[in-house]
Amino acid sequence: MEIVVDAYGSEERSMAWYYYLEEQLTVPFEAEVRKRSPTSPLSPGDRVQVIAMAPEDVCESEAFVWIRWNKRK
Repeated sequence: MEIVVDAYGSEERSMAWYYYLEEQLTVPFEAEVRKRSPTSPLSPGDRVQVIAMAPEDVCESEAFVWIRWNKRK
């Protein structure tokens, strides 16, 4: 609750989580895909390197990160 204590509405809650994650994540780090997403070409079990949080405007409804995968960013 401390992350969203002063957030009123879904947009403010999303941004509160965004800034929390941006401060807490230490990048780069390796991650494994656990669940298929319709917006991603990745499959469960794929391993990627997380290199940064995506920009704020991309994370208005979900938290996204930039990755390095198959020699692409």
